[in-house]
Amino acid sequence: MIPGFVQLGILVIFFQVLGIAGFYAYLRWQRPAAGAGSVTRAEWILASGVGLLTLGQLAGLGAIGSLRTAPLLSLRQAMVVQNVSLLAALAGYGIVVVGFVLYSRDSV
Repeated sequence: MIPGFVQLGILVIFFQVLGIAGFYAYLRWQRPAAGAGSVTRAEWILASGVGLLTLGQLAGLGAIGSLRTAPLLSLRQAMVVQNVSLLAALAGYGIVVVGFVLYSRDSV
């Protein structure tokens, strides 16, 4: 059984990704890209940023959540995994911001 804080964390991650997708849909509706038929470089960057932040957050939740169910990692190892996951999630957010900036620059 997954601990409650991990379930709540997964729900929060889902709504974060949903918010990013909603903001992207709004931008695409307001400012369509010049090459509307093709996937642009900004869209690839945006998708990779969302993937990185999602994987980073899920890995951090899984490392700490596994201590409560079946401890595969020691506490020190779980904290290291959580810290690296935090850095990956922050890098993912940075990449998402860069993707939004590139998309708004390309759609002018």
